[in-house]
Formats: sequence, structure tokens, C-alpha cells
Amino acid sequence: MGNGKKASLAKVVLAGSSLRPCIEDRRRETREMFEGLSSDERNALAAEAWTAGLRAVSAGLEKPAEEARKPIRLSTIPPSRW
Repeated sequence: MGNGKKASLAKVVLAGSSLRPCIEDRRRETREMFEGLSSDERNALAAEAWTAGLRAVSAGLEKPAEEARKPIRLSTIPPSRW
């Protein structure tokens, strides 16, 4: 991508109670995953990728929050540090 363009761009439009993502990905390996698929198969793959990605991001955001909510156990802190 030496032409100054990003490998992928995303835009999300919020419309009422739903959203409409639009992703432009210039990476060859991504394009190859979709080539040869029917329109329905491409749409299904995109939906699965979107869902899996959101789950991963959500889990990544939740994990630090869970760790922050965990109570500190005095048994794990040596008495000399009390």
C-alpha cells in the first residue's frame, strides 16, 4: 500500500434501531477469501466475520472491566504488605 491509501476503510451508518456497515478492504488475501463465492455466500461470510469480530472486540473490552471489578483478596497479599 505504498500509494498512501489504507488497506481497509470502514464506515457505519446508524439508522433507527439498526446500523449499516460498509467496509472497503484492499488486501489481496481478504479479496481471495470472497472470490469464487456466490453473492449469498459472500454476504453470509461477511455477516459471520462481522459477528465474530464484534464478539472478539466485546470480549476484549469486557475482560479488563471484569478484572477491575474483582475484589482484592488479602490472602494473595503477604501480611508484610498490609
